Amino acid sequence: MKRTTIYLDELLDRNLAQLAHRQERSKAELIRDVLGHYVDQQETKTVPDWVGMVSSGQGDLAERAEEVLGELLEQDYERMLEHAAKTKIDSQEVT
Repeated sequence: MKRTTIYLDELLDRNLAQLAHRQERSKAELIRDVLGHYVDQQETKTVPDWVGMVSSGQGDLAERAEEVLGELLEQDYERMLEHAAKTKIDSQEVT
């Protein structure tokens, strides 16, 4: 094993000592166990199942994401303007 020094705030150190005492383990053993579990979890993290389920048919979509989003926003903006103009015309016909 390799020796490593870590700094803990007083509350964490006290809580760690109490937990180690209750489990009849050393603080070092408890720290190794907890860090080992944490590292294992980080190494086994995977991409969510839904990633890659759908193909856009555009192989370069990731590289063009900003451009595509800009086009979509522009289309939405134009639809909003058309709707606003139509709503204005409809309200003028009523009066």
